[in-house]
Amino acid sequence: MKKTFSISVLVIAFLLAGSAFAQKVTYLEIGSFNAKATDPGIFLSFGSGKEFDERVELGVSLDLFVSDHTDEESVFIENPLDPYGPPIEQVVTNFESSVTMIPLMGNVLVRFPIEFPVIPYAGGGIGYTLLWYKFDNYDTGDSDTQAFGGFTYRLQAGAMYPLGSRSAFLAEIFMNGAKPSHKEETDIGKPTRSEIDMSGLGIRIGFRLGGFGFF
Repeated sequence: MKKTFSISVLVIAFLLAGSAFAQKVTYLEIGSFNAKATDPGIFLSFGSGKEFDERVELGVSLDLFVSDHTDEESVFIENPLDPYGPPIEQVVTNFESSVTMIPLMGNVLVRFPIEFPVIPYAGGGIGYTLLWYKFDNYDTGDSDTQAFGGFTYRLQAGAMYPLGSRSAFLAEIFMNGAKPSHKEETDIGKPTRSEIDMSGLGIRIGFRLGGFGFF
């Protein structure tokens, strides 16, 4: 899987090297993502690339997704110092977990020839996802942090609203496909891997800034 992503980045770099157009662009986005295996969480994206021609952009992106889950229960007790006062609510935390996902992607984006009042676009990418799952079980005293990794693909569609000659506001919906995994040793003596299904849908908004970038 890592080899697949490396090849895609090399292909993008080769195409951009031969492009005379090649204006640099940068994307800054924020949104929400709902994966199958986790609660919805915040999704931050930073992308950089170049315009291969007047409609096609090639580039890379680095994203951050964070989702937290807490299992709590409330207990109401009387105030021992004031039996006639309002009851006090005690919140007991039984379990806490968090998922942090960092996808590194090679992307292609195509803008359609419609420029008023918005410019629709579609795109996709492939890459590699790093994921960390951390949990604390206060009932049993168990606590652990596990690392996962695996191939990722993404499809996206949205629209840009030009703000100036080199800037635009954008909004999009995207589908992410990923099942990062790791291998484990088990008592049965057979090869085993554990997976977390991070496939799902998300939305994000942000800005496209032309004229500078890091790719």
